[in-house]
Amino acid sequence: MALGKNSPDYEQIQQNLSNLDLRDRRVQAVIALNPVTSSILGQAGISRIEIPVAIAAGASDTVTPVFLEQIQAFNWLTTKEKYLGIGDKGTHTDLIAGVSNVVLPSSNRFFGFSERNPELGRILFQAFSTAFMKVYLAHQTEYRPFLSASYVKNSNRDQAVKVYLVRSLPPGFPQGLVRK
Repeated sequence: MALGKNSPDYEQIQQNLSNLDLRDRRVQAVIALNPVTSSILGQAGISRIEIPVAIAAGASDTVTPVFLEQIQAFNWLTTKEKYLGIGDKGTHTDLIAGVSNVVLPSSNRFFGFSERNPELGRILFQAFSTAFMKVYLAHQTEYRPFLSASYVKNSNRDQAVKVYLVRSLPPGFPQGLVRK
């Protein structure tokens, strides 16, 4: 039936979803890889997230563009415990292939790391995600140093591909780079 109509009834969709609460109290922390969040949840939904969040993104992602989907969503988060990790040459499939058994065309890369050292990106992500969950789920604060920008920077300083980790962005960033 949907094919017989020209376009979705956005007003009906919004009405149906306006009272929908997707929150699950069992979830205590989230790591999202290349999430499509800005377009789906919007600022109102993202700003209500109260748990620790880590977003991983690739700067060369054309499926979920980093400025539109991850950086904008990161700015909208109001939770104090938030992290944004960006691989400067990473694509959408680099991250997915690095954490799953899915074989993708670029599965020899992770966070944009090429054949020269394909494991480094995977190791960095595993170290970060383990520390993130140890700190926020197991409350083991001795893992907190692994969640710092300096640790990530030092871990990949001699590589052609860089991974950056931030906890905040300048106010208003990246206005003018993203749609409103």
